[in-house]
Amino acid sequence: MILKWYSHQNRRWADTLNPDRKHAVKYYDILLKEGKKASTIANILFALKHYYDFIGKELNLKPPKQTVKQVDFLTIMEAKTLLYKIDSFRDYAMVLVMLYGGLRVSEVCNLDRKDVDFE
Repeated sequence: MILKWYSHQNRRWADTLNPDRKHAVKYYDILLKEGKKASTIANILFALKHYYDFIGKELNLKPPKQTVKQVDFLTIMEAKTLLYKIDSFRDYAMVLVMLYGGLRVSEVCNLDRKDVDFE
């Protein structure tokens, strides 16, 4: 990806075995300005760092801080209310598995009998 970017910049960096750190820094700044996610930038920097290591150069760029998503949980009362309003035994069992196992709907739907230890 960075090589594509360099060739797009009028081939200012034609010698790929002798890259300059300032080019990597400039590319890093462009990624930030474009609003790329921190995880995307971290992946790109990971690849760049390994490329620089491969050619025997050092690249000390720190990836941006990644924000951790806050997960919303049901309160005990909300969980009890949810279970109380379920009519069928099947749905009740599925919701119990989700609540106690921390599974998503898709994970419960993909369960097979062999995945469950009934003992």
